Amino acid sequence: MFVGFTATSIYWVYLHKLTFPYPPNQSQERHVGGFQLTPAAQLYLKAHPNLTSAEIVADFGGLPMKTKVWSEESIDNAETVLTVNYIFLVLSLASAIFCLLEGLVVNSANQST
Repeated sequence: MFVGFTATSIYWVYLHKLTFPYPPNQSQERHVGGFQLTPAAQLYLKAHPNLTSAEIVADFGGLPMKTKVWSEESIDNAETVLTVNYIFLVLSLASAIFCLLEGLVVNSANQST
């Protein structure tokens, strides 16, 4: 159970760190960003520190131009981290359910005899 809780927490943190809702202020769909901003996006964020990732992407030309905010490699790395963490989350929750069910079956069998 602890592993499932830890996996859920880690996935939740990465999900909110590496994704952003777009269009800004409408939170309809989350899109994957990256780990490291491009130099141009870093300068832009320094000049506009209160902007969200979605607002920066919008200012750089929208979703088709998100590679101007994060490099393609950074976006790919973020997608990989999210995928691996999601797989770990699903496997740990499935294992926890299996163990709980196995415990119930064994306990039920012991009470029957």
